[in-house]
Amino acid sequence: MLTLLRDKLSGWFAKILFGLLIIVFSFFGIEGYFVASHATWVARVGDHDVGGQEFQDALNRARQQQLQHNPQIDPKFLDGNVFKQDVLEGLIQRQMLINLGGELGVMVPDSLLRREIAQIPQFQVDGKFDPATYTAVLAANGLTPERFQEMERGDLSVQLLPQALGDSSIVPQSEIDGYLRLIGQTRDFSYVDLPVPQAASGTVSEAEIGAYYKAHAQQYMSPEQVSVQYVDLGVDNVPAPPAPSAEELRALYAKNQARFVVPSQYEVSHILIALPKNATPAQKAAALAQAQKVDALAHAPGANFAALARQYSDDLGSKNLGGSLGWLGLGDTDPAFQAAMIALKPGQVSAPVLTSDGYHIIELQAERAGVTKPFAEVKDALTWITSSRRAARNTVTSLAS
Repeated sequence: MLTLLRDKLSGWFAKILFGLLIIVFSFFGIEGYFVASHATWVARVGDHDVGGQEFQDALNRARQQQLQHNPQIDPKFLDGNVFKQDVLEGLIQRQMLINLGGELGVMVPDSLLRREIAQIPQFQVDGKFDPATYTAVLAANGLTPERFQEMERGDLSVQLLPQALGDSSIVPQSEIDGYLRLIGQTRDFSYVDLPVPQAASGTVSEAEIGAYYKAHAQQYMSPEQVSVQYVDLGVDNVPAPPAPSAEELRALYAKNQARFVVPSQYEVSHILIALPKNATPAQKAAALAQAQKVDALAHAPGANFAALARQYSDDLGSKNLGGSLGWLGLGDTDPAFQAAMIALKPGQVSAPVLTSDGYHIIELQAERAGVTKPFAEVKDALTWITSSRRAARNTVTSLAS
């Protein structure tokens, strides 16, 4: 995002932008992310708290994007602190720009938001926005329409920021003086007036003309042209198709049930006892001993897992949240972590699980089983799909006749 702004802004516009960013950054409280406390946020940008769930949602989306672009990527990297830090810094930079846009009065109209969402290919069927696909894709990514619209509005606000800066820029007196000096400058120069050369006397033979034409034939080519006939027949000019019957809608629902499946998710907390890369046998033994100690405390009657995470966890991204990682899906974590996670029942705590980051003690707080949305919930969307397809077919039939 900053690269995009750097390309679009220059001179005093850029200076104003980064000056305002410095002012905003001075109110940012990063200490809540690195110092143990009972705060519910991992970073604070101005008056906005980047909550643990917001951070976890962004982390999950970043992991999915990485896996889509590079299926061979090492899952250990996606679960590492470096990757988490990059995601957090991206959230901070994005919120700083959104805050700056708010100070400059950048507004995203609802009409623009709807148009941008409708143009996203993942929400389209046959090139048109499909409400059922829209809700299914969001659900598959653990998002509600309200949350997604809030995120999209923030992205659009950032995209509109360069225009807002340009419209509200202040030109300092030094630049005005420089401009006036430039437009008032004069130049002294010398020149030579060369007469137009006279055409050579004599005649040109037909053979010379033919040879010149042959050598420069491309200069005398006329552009290719075609003659077409067409009829502009819009859907509005075609009689509306009859409404689909209940049987047709149920048949369409049965055929497309996979589009309405919400995958299983797991709400998880963990305590990480970190292991350095290339750990020595002594370091491994010390980490295991610490993990076993914390594991015993976590399994003790009346244990407070969140308090133990704040005290012992080495995961800076979750310890302030009591170890909470939010809702995770299959493929979001290290295979060993995932295997232990799905083996638990809500309220249970695992034994220490070894990954490349160290030992994890995992608590499963809740589980959402994968479900298919009922017919009644998607009936309106199916009606819209069927009616749209029939209208398109009627248009083609009218055109053919």
